[in-house]
Amino acid sequence: MLKVENGTIKPEYWIKAWEEARERSVSKKKMIRSSTEMVEYWNHFAPKYDQVHSPVKQNPRVQKVIEILQAEEFLTPDTALLDIGCGPGNYSLPLAEICRSVTALDGAAGMCQQLQKKVGQLGIDNIEVMHRLWEEIDLEKEQMVNKYDLVFASMTEAVSDYPTLEAMNRASRDKCCLIFWADNGKNRARSELWELIFKEADPGYGMASVIYPFNLLYSLGYFPSMRFIDSEWSNEEPVEEAVDSLARLFWLYIDISPEIKDIISRYVKENAIDGVFKRKTEACLGVVTWKTFKEKE
Repeated sequence: MLKVENGTIKPEYWIKAWEEARERSVSKKKMIRSSTEMVEYWNHFAPKYDQVHSPVKQNPRVQKVIEILQAEEFLTPDTALLDIGCGPGNYSLPLAEICRSVTALDGAAGMCQQLQKKVGQLGIDNIEVMHRLWEEIDLEKEQMVNKYDLVFASMTEAVSDYPTLEAMNRASRDKCCLIFWADNGKNRARSELWELIFKEADPGYGMASVIYPFNLLYSLGYFPSMRFIDSEWSNEEPVEEAVDSLARLFWLYIDISPEIKDIISRYVKENAIDGVFKRKTEACLGVVTWKTFKEKE
């Protein structure tokens, strides 16, 4: 039953709805790896992820997000920014050119190493890289409460429930931005292989839509805004590398037996062109921005 107070659905409803949406998603139910194994997955994937999403300056998705943040005056030369789940620096690097400082945080050492290497190569002096899990940080103990002008998180499971979302608010003294799936995303190779392996339709990438944190923020007393952007990214790999990459992806959901590896190998070889296999992902993303003081109070 909906809990309504003064015409607004109470936060408890959206907290529970967000949790349930994640838990009932097929993608979540199929996941068989622990949180530690997930970190190792991203460590292993870091170099390849960096290749797919670089160079960041030519990434239309990154530029669209920056344009939104600048239009809403969330970015200035004086901004001290925290980038949660920074990966290899898709946003940290271009944002560092605009902001006073960027603290880039990620739980995967491999991602941090990729970013730290680029920071050194480019001679950037206003990015601090932190190898930490967001959900394990004690904001008070580490003096991070109200420390940043803008707390930013894009496409990361580091912010996936009420405690990790509320931690964004507590770390910010002014503004926040959260970017997440507005749909389940489309990737033909993943979908067709999912059906071959599991004999069912691909559930997609998203575990819970961006609408849950958006509505939760409003019920908590914030006035969030949301913009939708269409995005796509692709990567091309030689056949053997593509087989290994896809096997690693499906390893999250199933043990890779010789039979499963053979399904993946045959699919890649049948769909490769001149020895190169291409994958493209298309998605609609929700860009949620809000100020951390509660305007309804």
